[in-house]
Amino acid sequence: MVSIKPNILFPDYKTKDIQASDGNTFIYLNIINKFIDKRRECWTYLGFLIVPSTHRLEIADYLKNTREEAEYQDKIQFNEMRSLSRYSRKTLLCRKWLKLALSEDNKRMIHFRILGLKLSKLQYQAYGSITQKQIQEVYNNFLRSIIIGCFEYDYKGYGMTITDVFINNELKNDELFDWHKIWSVIIPEIGIFANHKNIRFIDIDHQTEERFPTESHFMQLLDLILGATRQCLDNLIRTDGCVELGLMFLPLIEQLNDGKMAYNPYSRFSLYRQCSLCFFPNKYYSLKNLKANYKELWHGMYKERPLLIRGSISKQPRLF
Repeated sequence: MVSIKPNILFPDYKTKDIQASDGNTFIYLNIINKFIDKRRECWTYLGFLIVPSTHRLEIADYLKNTREEAEYQDKIQFNEMRSLSRYSRKTLLCRKWLKLALSEDNKRMIHFRILGLKLSKLQYQAYGSITQKQIQEVYNNFLRSIIIGCFEYDYKGYGMTITDVFINNELKNDELFDWHKIWSVIIPEIGIFANHKNIRFIDIDHQTEERFPTESHFMQLLDLILGATRQCLDNLIRTDGCVELGLMFLPLIEQLNDGKMAYNPYSRFSLYRQCSLCFFPNKYYSLKNLKANYKELWHGMYKERPLLIRGSISKQPRLF
């Protein structure tokens, strides 16, 4: 485990690695609900997919066209990948979608942020008579600080405009987070202009989402990125399809999980200030600790967790 140093997160120099765009950006949010890993620790993973409007239509066409080529129109969900891609058109389609996140040139069309929260070190269940509403308020403040830090570090000063924020409809009544309240405060605090403060909760299934079916495809892409990341870290799903997709994603996660390579502006996958993977906290935090501002909370962020999927490399059958 390697803690993230503030001087790495907040350097004094600027970079030209962020691609020029018209500034309009679409944000998609999904989470992997609470689960217990192999060490009996409780986690939840938050994923943010950030799509510049200059690439949005191109990506949407790619997602739809690859669906048509695969003759597969149902919802894509990572944990439902059972078979190897040589046997399953669904898994093969997922490989094509994940290639969007594995860009190796300087024209990365999507950005993403993944934050792993170790709930077993936050111990939110152990605070006696405190009400669920009070717990949620503290968690809202904490997560708002973390997200502000991420977006301010990566985008402040680059003319970013948040056009829309789309959130998985299943999070509308989340146990810990009030997402509408979180985003309504984040937008002005980051210092980034927003066209409006509307938070759009949508169905991840494009076949049942009536208002924004195209955005549901992006939500499914985010589900793949989140699922492949968790597979690399925790290796909890043993089906051939999930293991194959996790191994495909492993080179990128190895770099994001490395305390030095993740901040290399000349990285193989064009990740610097465009994609990130972090975990929190590196020690036990009380509710009082979580009220700190984001620069203080960054001291609790860390990288370099074990990538348990490596144990599956020798066991994975040949793909082709």
